[in-house]
Amino acid sequence: MDASQRHQKSELRPEGISAVPWHALQRDDLFRLLDTSPQGLTAEEASERRRRFGPNLLPVKEPPDLITLFFRQFLSPLIWISPLSHCWA
Repeated sequence: MDASQRHQKSELRPEGISAVPWHALQRDDLFRLLDTSPQGLTAEEASERRRRFGPNLLPVKEPPDLITLFFRQFLSPLIWISPLSHCWA
């Protein structure tokens, strides 16, 4: 094992989380950390991960109601510039 391989190996934490950003990892290290391959997950492994980690969904945020949206407009300083400039002119 040469010095660069030892350095890369020391940057990988034993719990499977990398000390370096994911986009800077070598492809093989990334596959090893994520416990996958270029072919992807098998159906059984995908089911197991879905059961263990939950579905791959983003939380849905409730949109604001119309009255909140209306009053929120007055928080912007731009809404006050127009009437002030009208009075100034």
